[in-house]
Amino acid sequence: GTEQKWALQQPGGFAASFGAAFLSLASDVVMIYVLATTDRKHKRRLFYCQLWHLAWADIFSVIVMSVFVLMQFGPKEVSPLSGDVFCGVMIPLWYWTLVLSSLLETSIILGFTTAHMRKMRCLLVIKKIIPFIWPASVVLAVLYTWESGIWTHDYIYYGAGICGPK
Repeated sequence: GTEQKWALQQPGGFAASFGAAFLSLASDVVMIYVLATTDRKHKRRLFYCQLWHLAWADIFSVIVMSVFVLMQFGPKEVSPLSGDVFCGVMIPLWYWTLVLSSLLETSIILGFTTAHMRKMRCLLVIKKIIPFIWPASVVLAVLYTWESGIWTHDYIYYGAGICGPK
């Protein structure tokens, strides 16, 4: 809310936000290219699969954050949505990308831990769970945003892409 607004209004706030989004997007594109050109025998590995999913999740995160940045610094008439609808759509999407990245990064940590402990059966379970992280992250984000009061209009649109509590 106010911290985001304050950070973006500081000198270089837009440049920093845009630069971070651009670097993240560039690194994701490079990672996806490298992963796509990886030798076929390595594509079956757990870490390859985790990085592939993490790169795509980060691309979604960059897209959502870019909308916030554009709403902050772009023309004020950019959004066809009303303020409450904008907050009701964008905040759950933002939470979804956070939950998704967190769950994927947790799977990477679990993968390294189980590989270090040489628990091969656990590695197979982790690899089978990865496709279910996407729908699980949607459910967790919806539950979290539901409990935070967004659906009861406790969040309002302050203008210029900023949502916050009333």
